[in-house]
Amino acid sequence: MMFPVLEGQRPGGCYAFLGSLAVLALYADGVVPVSHILTYKYSATYDHTGLLDFTAEGQVDDVLIDSYDRATWRKVPRQRWLLEAMEPEYWERGSLSRRKKEILFQQNMEILRRRTNESRGIHTLQWSHGCELTEGGYVHGTSNFAYDGRDFLVFDKSNLRWIAASPYAEVTRQKWDADVEQNQALWGYLEEDCLKWLKTFLHLGKTEFERQAAPQVNITSWYSSDGTTLILSCLAIGFYPPTLRMTWLRNESDSGAPQGPSRDILPNPDGTYQLRATLHLSALEDGGPYACRVDHEARAEPQIVVWDPQTVRGRGARPGIAVGAMLGTLILLALLTGAATVILIIRRREVSTASTVL
Repeated sequence: MMFPVLEGQRPGGCYAFLGSLAVLALYADGVVPVSHILTYKYSATYDHTGLLDFTAEGQVDDVLIDSYDRATWRKVPRQRWLLEAMEPEYWERGSLSRRKKEILFQQNMEILRRRTNESRGIHTLQWSHGCELTEGGYVHGTSNFAYDGRDFLVFDKSNLRWIAASPYAEVTRQKWDADVEQNQALWGYLEEDCLKWLKTFLHLGKTEFERQAAPQVNITSWYSSDGTTLILSCLAIGFYPPTLRMTWLRNESDSGAPQGPSRDILPNPDGTYQLRATLHLSALEDGGPYACRVDHEARAEPQIVVWDPQTVRGRGARPGIAVGAMLGTLILLALLTGAATVILIIRRREVSTASTVL
């Protein structure tokens, strides 16, 4: 396999950086309020006929900043602030880089097809590289490849070498590790140039990346269909950024009760996020006190919502209530059946008397 050119990298291994010194001065101490991540992702789909599809995109945190239009071979801005800030040269160079990657991915897919001896079926090659800037100013850069959804090659930044995660990757590992300058250049990109780009994007999209929206939190509850389990569900919705901690409390401490299947943080159509966590309890418990605690950076203090037992919905009934209701129903049915029997006997007598008269 051949190693592709990185985003923002000029031919020959020199890195292009279009950010200004003024932008860098904003983060001169390397400290940012929260962690941020810049990631570039590429994916190629291939079968025996050739390259079926190729996608490429850049992303800061959860915000898509650019993509690749394969029909026009253009790198396309996905945020207005990026389009307005960057010169045409940036987009021209980016378009050329994306097109070269598409060709290179096609060549690498053909190499892998021969190496794995897989002449049929659809296969996928993915590459992801980028960097994370933590709250304390620590930089963590990554570069890795995956083949058919499994790890293939991972760059060991600490030792400036590649790790083969598949037997088919061993040949490539040896080839790339033999090029020491290439690995050193990759380290420089992940540790320095990627960080500069990340800081530039954070500055240009400051309004987007620093916006905050506090979550709205509510608890719903119901009994299981058989009445044996009490289910509490805590929902936090409408928050941004998408980093939130949710904890169930009992008597103001961690409940220790079995957690139900919690959903991952999911996006909302308006650009905010939601998270739900459930708690499964025995219906015979005393019912609390339980509360849902939510920690989010948009609020200075944790938000604690206390569960009200009076709000339990009727998806089934509590065991005691269910038994009482069942007995009541049986008694009512018995009374109705008895009444119907009396009425039927009376009616039969009336019919019999009438027949005699006639």
